[in-house]
Amino acid sequence: MRRTISKHTPGPWEAKNAGKHWNNQDIDNWIVTYGARDEQIVDHVYEEADARLVAAAPDLLEAACMVDAVFDLGQPIKPGEHGIKDPSFINEAFAKLRAAIEKAEKAVPSC
Repeated sequence: MRRTISKHTPGPWEAKNAGKHWNNQDIDNWIVTYGARDEQIVDHVYEEADARLVAAAPDLLEAACMVDAVFDLGQPIKPGEHGIKDPSFINEAFAKLRAAIEKAEKAVPSC
């Protein structure tokens, strides 16, 4: 398992409705904040679902790192290993998981 200090702002992050957008009163202004003083990670998101996804990023990254650490086999699972007849879906899922971790952390892994 890899361990370094992550460079992103620590969680938890929270999605909040900050009222109507200053320039367009027809849409809500969603923000993503952290900490007791509600420091902003993102100052405007058009959709609540997008704001919630951004706010979940630190938790999702932590969970992905935990799963990667638990199942870090070093190579793809072969048919028959671990009682798995067709491991293609699992191998694809782990490849996507590791790619997402790399995308989130660039060259500075946090797990």
